[in-house]
Amino acid sequence: MGQPLISIVLTSYNSERTIHNVLDSIVKQNFPLNDIELVLVDDGSRDNTLNIVNKFISENVHKFNNVKLIVHDRNYGVSKARNDGIKTSRGKYLLILDHDVIMPSNTLKMLLEYIESVSKKVVAVIPLHNNLCSGFLEKWEYKIRRRKITRSNSITSCALIKRELIDEIGLYDESLGLPFTIYEDIEYGARALAKGYEIHVVGTIEVLHDNCDETTTSLHAYSAVKSYKKFLNAMKSLSDPIYRYSLKKYLCSSPIWEKLRWIAYSALTASFIPIVVISTLLELKTFILAWMLFAIVMYLDVLRQHWNSSIPTVSFAYSTIAFTWRLARSTMLLIPGPRTTNRSRIK
Repeated sequence: MGQPLISIVLTSYNSERTIHNVLDSIVKQNFPLNDIELVLVDDGSRDNTLNIVNKFISENVHKFNNVKLIVHDRNYGVSKARNDGIKTSRGKYLLILDHDVIMPSNTLKMLLEYIESVSKKVVAVIPLHNNLCSGFLEKWEYKIRRRKITRSNSITSCALIKRELIDEIGLYDESLGLPFTIYEDIEYGARALAKGYEIHVVGTIEVLHDNCDETTTSLHAYSAVKSYKKFLNAMKSLSDPIYRYSLKKYLCSSPIWEKLRWIAYSALTASFIPIVVISTLLELKTFILAWMLFAIVMYLDVLRQHWNSSIPTVSFAYSTIAFTWRLARSTMLLIPGPRTTNRSRIK
């Protein structure tokens, strides 16, 4: 067959609970399946995922332009899995899909129509993710972005990407993308932004992100436990060399305005105690007032990024937490990296 219009690169790892629904949502798209190339990459699953995938292929292979299956001998991480799928794909557009994202039947059609109707600077479009087991922060972000076109700094799951972007900026960074990190998505997005491109989140198109634990019986209890674990992991990450490495790698790829933002966050964090001490000893309020004005300007920049006039309270609350977390993460930039990197952890 000729070149497919869209190549779907679907990665999986121990996904037996969700993979059937994800595959089913692909075959139910109101989009010509003979224009779709399906590239499945299993990243060393140890459960029943491969059996489910092989059964799906045997029943549906004739419907697609082409179907490919890549099986890793062990778990290498999401970046390598995506890259191996991208390398073997041939589509004009690529849809980067994770094993727990379920697409309504109109998703591909609407994403394609949108990306072909906007400026050529828009090289990736992402539907709004409705997280089935989300914490309050994810719910706030969902409300802020819903029914709006907003900009993103990451190219994450279910992103429809133009082939020429990949030709220009390359593949995902395989030194990132380890379990429980997110920097492979935002580092990849940063490279696109640094080239002057745009990434849009289309809030009128929604997909279901089934990120629940299969042992969960109470969504409310799950959300509380997950939020607590995420908080602990976030606190631990501030001293983790892997996260410091990932953040610095992201900033190396970022456009100049994003680098300046993080320099400002680091300056705010590093100067707080000295400013308080100097202001107290010299009994001068000028320094602390200047610091507060600087902090307000930086907060307003964060608020601008997350503002939705229909839900001002949520926008203020979400921006406050986002601003505080950015200041906390900026401490990772103030800590020197180790002299020798443990590559076994970073690869």
